[in-house]
Amino acid sequence: MIEAIKSYFWDPETERRETFLRGVPLFERLGRRDLARLASIMTECAYSEGETVFREGDVGRALALVCSGRIEISRSLAGGKSVTLRLVEPGGYIGEMALLDEAPRSATAVAVEASRVYLLHKARLSGLMLSRPAMGMQIIGEFGKLLAKRFREAETKALLAAETPR
Repeated sequence: MIEAIKSYFWDPETERRETFLRGVPLFERLGRRDLARLASIMTECAYSEGETVFREGDVGRALALVCSGRIEISRSLAGGKSVTLRLVEPGGYIGEMALLDEAPRSATAVAVEASRVYLLHKARLSGLMLSRPAMGMQIIGEFGKLLAKRFREAETKALLAAETPR
């Protein structure tokens, strides 16, 4: 009887999403209920090899969590060239600045191979965080740590570049 009730309420897709989210540093400290709520507002998208996830200059409205495949992040340079900034593997995420503002994307994201991503739209995540303030504070805290780490890395790179003789 218990198994019948469990199978009625158990959603394997939600459980798969929760398990995935538990492995993402931004969300790893959230409890099971909050992970389930977060999983319920995600949208899954599939991209073929070479397909653009978003372009530099597009308005950013969502964070994309890479579930499978690999996504290349690149930026345009003068003269029509571009430079690869990083390669995002499963468990990584892109477009996190869209959670802070809806400014134009600073880079282009392209699937290097067939990829699946979960999208967390700013409006839906903001609504969830307002209804669950403790969850919102945890996410904001982790996001702050991420930004601080990236800022330190960028600062270190700039200092090394300044010290390197030309």
